[in-house]
Amino acid sequence: MADGHSRFSLVVASQCEAMGQELKLLARAARELDTMLRDPRRGECSAALPNGHSLLLNQDAGTTMTAVADASEKARNGLLILAWIGHGMVRNDDFYVLPSGSDPARLGFPQGGPYHLPHQLKELLTARPCLSMILLIDACMAGAGAVQAATEWMGLDNDLRRRFQILSATNMNEAAYDCAFSRAISTLLRTGHIALDDHLVCGDLKRASERATRVQQPSLFALDGAKDGPDLWVAHNAARLHQTGSLPAFQLADGWEGLRRSLRHFYPTPSLETIVAASRTHRSVVVRGLAGFGKTTLMGALTRSEVAPGVVPDSFVHALRLLKRYETSGRVAEAISDQLSVTVPSFPRAKQAFENSVPSSEREQMPMADQHLLKPLRHLPAHTVVRIVFDGFDQLDEVPARDLGDLLQRLQQPWQEGADVRVVVSSRPDAAPPLAECEILVDVAPESELRAYLTERCVPQQLCEEVLAGSDGSWLVASLLADHVRDTPGLLPHEIPSGLAAVYRGIFDHALDGGAIWDKAGSPVKAAFTVLTAAGPGAVLPEPLLLDASARLSAPTLGEGRLQECLEPLRRYVARAPASQNTSSTMLYGLFHQSVADYLTGTLKGGPSSYRVDATAGHRALAEAIASLAPADERTPDNAREPLQDYAERAEPDHLWRCGSYEQVLRSLETRPSVIPAENLERWERWHHEFADHFGSDHPYTLTAQHEVADNTGAKGELGRAVEMFTTLLPVRMRVLGPDHPATLTTRGSLAHWTALNGQVADALELFTRLLRDCTRVLGHDHPDTLTARHDIAALIGMKGEPNHALELLTELLPERLKVLGPDHWDTLATRHEIASWTARSGNPERAVEILSELVPDYTRALGPDHPNTLIARGSYAAWTSKSGHHQRALKLLTELLLDRMSVLGPDNPETLVTRYNIAAVTYELGDCEKAVTLWREVLPDFVRVLGGDHPRTQVVRQRLDGTGHDGGAGPTGPSVK
Repeated sequence: MADGHSRFSLVVASQCEAMGQELKLLARAARELDTMLRDPRRGECSAALPNGHSLLLNQDAGTTMTAVADASEKARNGLLILAWIGHGMVRNDDFYVLPSGSDPARLGFPQGGPYHLPHQLKELLTARPCLSMILLIDACMAGAGAVQAATEWMGLDNDLRRRFQILSATNMNEAAYDCAFSRAISTLLRTGHIALDDHLVCGDLKRASERATRVQQPSLFALDGAKDGPDLWVAHNAARLHQTGSLPAFQLADGWEGLRRSLRHFYPTPSLETIVAASRTHRSVVVRGLAGFGKTTLMGALTRSEVAPGVVPDSFVHALRLLKRYETSGRVAEAISDQLSVTVPSFPRAKQAFENSVPSSEREQMPMADQHLLKPLRHLPAHTVVRIVFDGFDQLDEVPARDLGDLLQRLQQPWQEGADVRVVVSSRPDAAPPLAECEILVDVAPESELRAYLTERCVPQQLCEEVLAGSDGSWLVASLLADHVRDTPGLLPHEIPSGLAAVYRGIFDHALDGGAIWDKAGSPVKAAFTVLTAAGPGAVLPEPLLLDASARLSAPTLGEGRLQECLEPLRRYVARAPASQNTSSTMLYGLFHQSVADYLTGTLKGGPSSYRVDATAGHRALAEAIASLAPADERTPDNAREPLQDYAERAEPDHLWRCGSYEQVLRSLETRPSVIPAENLERWERWHHEFADHFGSDHPYTLTAQHEVADNTGAKGELGRAVEMFTTLLPVRMRVLGPDHPATLTTRGSLAHWTALNGQVADALELFTRLLRDCTRVLGHDHPDTLTARHDIAALIGMKGEPNHALELLTELLPERLKVLGPDHWDTLATRHEIASWTARSGNPERAVEILSELVPDYTRALGPDHPNTLIARGSYAAWTSKSGHHQRALKLLTELLLDRMSVLGPDNPETLVTRYNIAAVTYELGDCEKAVTLWREVLPDFVRVLGGDHPRTQVVRQRLDGTGHDGGAGPTGPSVK
C-alpha cells in the first residue's frame, strides 16, 4: 500500500570486503545525505522503508534488494529518491553494485554475488507506472549504470509516460574517490546556493559535483514523458529559506535578486582571498573601488561560502547591510541585531544578559544602537568573532554618513570583554568611511581572471580577445559583454563593443531594433526607462507609479501586460521584486545598476547619442504620479507602510527637488511626517543641509527648514535645545525677512511655545505679550494670528497660577473668534476647549464635563470623527470625567478612544500612548493598582522608543512607576500653546 506522502527517500551504502578497499568516509557520507533528504526544510522526504527508516548501511544483497522493493512499493504513486553509495563494477556491459558480503567472482549465483540494481529497478518500475524516481549512483563506473538504466527504462511497456532521472558520480570507465560525489551533494543540500532557483534539481547537483570533484565526470540522464504533475526536484534551496539560516538582509524586496544576479556566475578572485585574510587579521577593512569593479559582488561572496568553496569559510560573515541613501544608526543596528540572532547562536542569550544587567529605566534612555547591538555584543563570550559587512558607504547622504560613521567607529573600538567584532566596509574612492586598519583597492581585474570567467560563461574562443579588450578590466563590462555574446548569435569579433557606454549602446541596439522602437513617437520603452532612471537602481518603484508616470510621458496605453512586453527585451537590466512577502502583491521595479542611469543621462564616459532620457521629466512625472495615486491627505497609519505611500514618504521630496519644485519639497515634508519625532528630525536635518548647500544659509527655504529642525528637536524632547535653536534662528529671520514678516512672527511664536514647555512660563508670557503687540500692529486686531497670540497668552496666565484670569481672557476671546472665523473653525473650537480646561482647573470639573459634552459633537460635525483635534477633545472629556469622580465612565470613554486613536493615528502616535497612560491612571483610581502598574510598564518602552527617554511625557510615566508621580493623567495637564 502506497503512503499518502508524495516524496520518499532511501540511502543505501555498503562496504564490500571482497574489493579489499575500505571506503572510510562511506558511513559519514551516507548519514549526511540521508539527513539532508529527510530534513523538512531541504529534501522534505519521508522514510521509504516500512519500519520508518530511510538509511540502509552495510547490509547484504538480499536485504538490500528487499529494501529497494519495499521502498518502491511505498512510493508507487509518488517520488522515490534512491541513492547508492559504495562499490560498483561492469561485466559484459551490465552494471552491478556490491553490497556487504558480495563477491564479484560469484556473478550469476543466487546468493553472495553482485547486485544488478538497474535491472531490479526496471522490473519494479514496470509494475508501478505511476512511480517517479531519482537515482543517485556514487560508485566506480557509475556512468555505465546510468547508461544501462536509461536505456532499459526508456521504453518500458512501449510507453514513455514516465518520469525519472539518473545521476552518476562518474563516467562509464572512471573510478570514484572517497564518496566525494555524495559529500558534494550533501554540502549543496545543506547550504543551498544563492544563485540557484527555489528548488535544487539534478542538474544543480551535477554542477556542484563537477566543481568539487575535478577528477570525476558526473553524467545525467532524464525522461519526462508524464502529462501532469510537478517537475522532479531533490531539495528546497536552503540559501533562499530564512529558516535555514540565510541572512535576513536577503529578502525578496531588499537586494535578493540583485545579489543572485551578481553571484550567478561568480568567479573567485585573489581580491576575495585578500579580503578574507585581511579581515582575519584586522578589526576593520575598507574595500575601495570604482563603480563596476565588483565591490558589491565581493561583499556578497563573503556571505556565501558556496560560491567560493575553499576561499570563504562557512559562516564567515554574520551580518550584511546593503546601505541605502537614507539610513539611521538605530535602524541599521536593529537590522544587524536581527541577523545576529540567527547567525550567532549565543547572541540571543547575550541580549538577554544585557537586559538583565541594566535597570530598564537606564536601558531605555540609551540610543537604539547601544540597546540593540553595541551593548549586547559586549555580553557575548570572550573572543567570539562577529563579522559585519557594510556595502555601499558611498551611497549614504551627508547626515546618514556621519551617523553611520560614528557607529562604525564604535564597532571598531577594541573591548576588554565580549565579542571580537570585525567590520568590512565597501565604498567608492571618493567617499569617506572611517579610517580602517587595512584598506584594499579593487582595481582593474587581471586578464587571467577575466579570461577564466569568460571561459566559465562559455564565450566562444574567437571572441574572447575582443571581449577582454572591450571589458577594460571591469567585471561589470565583462559580464554584460558575456550576456551580449550569448544573446547575439553570429556576432563577429569586430562587432564587440568596447567600454561600458558602447556595451550599453550595443545592448540597446540589439534589443530595440537598432533604436527604431526607442525613437517611435510615444515609445513606451523610452517612457518606462525615463521613469526608471529617475527612480534609480534597485527594485524600489511600485508598479502603479511606474505605469502612471510613464503614461504622463506620452505612453498612455502602457498597462501591466504591455509593461512586461516592452521591458522583456531588456529584462536583465531591470530589477524586479515583490514589495513584501507579507503586506502586498505589488511589484517593485528599478534599474539593475547605477551605470545604466549614468548611461541614459549621458554622464557615463562616451555616453549615448540615441538613448538619452530627460531625467528631469521623469522626476516630474513621478512627482505627479505620487500626487495622484498616493496623496498626502489619504495617508493613514493603516496604509503608511503600503508600497505607494511608503515610496511617497521616502522619495517624493527628491523627485520634487530634481524637477525644481523646491517649495513643494517643504510641503511634502510637512504633510508626510512620521509619528516618531526623531525620524522627522533626521529628515529635516538632511533637507536643511540640501537647501543650505543649494540656496545658501539665508534663503527663506533654508530658514523654513531650519525652523522645522528646531521644532522637531523640541518634539523629540530636547526642550532646552529647541529654545536655543529658535533663539539663534530668530535674528537671522529678522535680518533676512524683516521683523514684521509672517515667517518671523511664526518663529517668535515657536520660541515662546518651547520656552513655555521648557518650564520658563514667565519668560514665555513676556515673549507672547510682545508678539501680540506686533501682530496687532502688523496684521490687525482681528487677524487670526493676533487672536491666536491672545489665546496662548491666556493659557500661559493659567499656567502661571491664575486659572480664573485665564478663563476670563478666553471668555472675552471667544466672541471675537466666532465673529472672525465662525463657529466651526478649529481655532474657535480650540478656544472653547481651553475654556473647558480652565473651568475645570478653576475648581469646577463638573462644568468642564458639561462644556466638553457639547463640544465633542461640534468637533465631530465640523472636523469629522477622525480629526486629531476631535480625538484630543474626546481625550479631555474622558480625563475630566475621571477628575469629576466618574472613573468607570471615564474608563469606558478612554477605551473607546484608544481603539479610534489606534485606527486613525496608529499605535506609535504620542497621543495614542497618552491614552494608554490615562487608561492605566484611571484603572489605578478604580483601585486595581496591580493592573495599572502592569499597563504603565507596558507603555513605558513605547514612550521611550517613540519620544526618547528624556522626554517630559516619558518622565511622567517613570514617576508614576517610581511612586513619585502625582498627576492622574498626562493629557489635559500641559499647556496648550501652539
